Amino acid sequence: MGFKEKIASGERVVTVEISPPKGADIENMMDLADSVRGKVDAINITDNQRAVMRMSSLSACSLLKAYGHEPVMQVCCRDRNRIALQSDLLGAWAMGIRNVCVMTGDHPALGDHPNAKGVFDLDSVQLLEFMRELGRGTDSMGNPLQGATGFNAGAVFNPYADPMELQVMKLKKKIEAGAGYIQTQPVFSMEMVETIMKLESETGVRFLVGITPLRSVGMAKFMSEKLLNKPLPESIIKRLEVSPDSVEEGMDIAAEFVTRIRDSVKGIHIMPIGGEAGLGSFLERIIY
Repeated sequence: MGFKEKIASGERVVTVEISPPKGADIENMMDLADSVRGKVDAINITDNQRAVMRMSSLSACSLLKAYGHEPVMQVCCRDRNRIALQSDLLGAWAMGIRNVCVMTGDHPALGDHPNAKGVFDLDSVQLLEFMRELGRGTDSMGNPLQGATGFNAGAVFNPYADPMELQVMKLKKKIEAGAGYIQTQPVFSMEMVETIMKLESETGVRFLVGITPLRSVGMAKFMSEKLLNKPLPESIIKRLEVSPDSVEEGMDIAAEFVTRIRDSVKGIHIMPIGGEAGLGSFLERIIY
C-alpha cells in the first residue's frame, strides 16, 4: 500500500525529510534513503530549503524513484514562474513521481544567494489550483494537455504562526484548492498537538505532525527564534543543558514525544534539520 492509499485508509503514516546534495554527488543522499528503507512510507525531498541552492527536488526524486523509494517532491514557488512550475510537474508525473508537497518558500535574502531575485509568480494556494487543472487535462490557461496528471498533493502549515487566525484561513484555502494532506512545522508540546488534531477533525484532511530531534541547546534556541517564533518548553532546554550527550538526549526527547502522541496522531513527518545521519537510529527507537 502506497503513501496516498495509507492516508486515504486512515492508517498510520511516517515520512522523513531529506535534502538533496549541494553538489552533483548523490552517494550520501542515497545512503540516507537506504537507511530508512522499510521504516517509512515516503521520503520528502526539499526544494532549495531555506533558499539554499541544492540539486533540484525533481532530479533527486527521480533518482530515488528509480531505486525503489517512494518520494514526495517539494515544489517551492519562489524560484520558478507558472510556466516552469507546470513544466516540472508534467515531467515529474511522466517520471512516475506521484506525491507533491507545495509551499510558497522563503525569501532569497535568507539563503546562500541573497542577491537572487525571488520569482513568487504564484503562492501555494494558486499552485494547488493549477495542479488541479493539470489533473483535469488542461494547463492554467485552459489549453489541452497530451495526458493529464493526478498527484497526491499536500501543503504545509505552521501552527506557531502569529496571528493564528490568518494561518488557519490560508490552511483552509489550501485544502479547498486540493491539498489532501498537510505537513506541519516541528511540534514540541501536547497543547500544540491538540490544536492540530482539532483542525484535522474540522477539515477532514490528514495532518502529518512535524517531529525534529534537537541536537543542542543552540539548535533549540535557533528554532525558537528563527523558525517557530515561540519559546520551546523549558523542560526540553533543561534536559539538553544537563545531558552529557545532547544529540542522544534530543533523540530521546523526540522519541518520547512520538510515543505520547501515538494514540491521537495518525501521521508524523520527521525533519532532522542537519541531523540526517541519525535518521535510521531515531526510527529504530520510536514507538509509533
